[in-house]
Amino acid sequence: MLIFLGDIHGNFNYVQWYIKNHNLKDCTIYQVGDFGIGFTNEFNDMATLGLFNRFLKERNIQFYAIRGNHDNPKYFDGHLKNHFENLHLLADYDVVEIDGVKILGVGGAVSVDRRPRMREQLEHARVGRDVELHWHDEVFVLDEEKLKTIEGIDIVVTHTAPEFCHPVNKTGFGWLVDQYAADDANLKKDLTDERTLVTKMYEIIKEKNKIDYWYYGHFHANWKANIDGINFNLLGVNEFTEYKNPNDYGREYTEVTGNE
Repeated sequence: MLIFLGDIHGNFNYVQWYIKNHNLKDCTIYQVGDFGIGFTNEFNDMATLGLFNRFLKERNIQFYAIRGNHDNPKYFDGHLKNHFENLHLLADYDVVEIDGVKILGVGGAVSVDRRPRMREQLEHARVGRDVELHWHDEVFVLDEEKLKTIEGIDIVVTHTAPEFCHPVNKTGFGWLVDQYAADDANLKKDLTDERTLVTKMYEIIKEKNKIDYWYYGHFHANWKANIDGINFNLLGVNEFTEYKNPNDYGREYTEVTGNE
């Protein structure tokens, strides 16, 4: 069984409760970013990861995660891909194959609340607290040359999404963006540019790959649609969804031919 999981924001207690309550074991879970690691010092972070790995091992669950905007990118540079036996923090453009299904993952996104996070982080630093709340390299990075070499992909997982996916207002968070943009002059442009970059990724990866599913998170909402033959699935916070092979189940979502 292959399961995709939305943003969890470090809520490992809920994830473990859900897994126990639904008696999940002998399966694979792939998480779409905002895993929620990196806000304290490295010793505490590694201890948290180790405990979570132990829980996963007890139930024979393999767990993969890409970075979101609320993850310290240093943990997603590839060195923790196979550090733990059951928990794998993937680097951007890592491809994993699970039960014959090839999955490409690319993380990162702009934080709409980046400016207040920066200010709060500075306040913590002034009083000697080892707290990280924002990372300048949090953003999605388009690597066109690497994309052009990737073939045979069945599923794409990103944290944010192409501009034609929900929400289609490109900045993504509506009134919330307006609130934070009052103190962040470049925010709306950066959010719009990022969605454009993910759209460019979509255009490149589709040239050599027949994508069946595209999972993403970030927007704290739930939405599904089939666009140009691809099942796009926006996962809500803490949402678990089982992957269904289209060869076995057919096209799952309502066909959408244009933008909402």
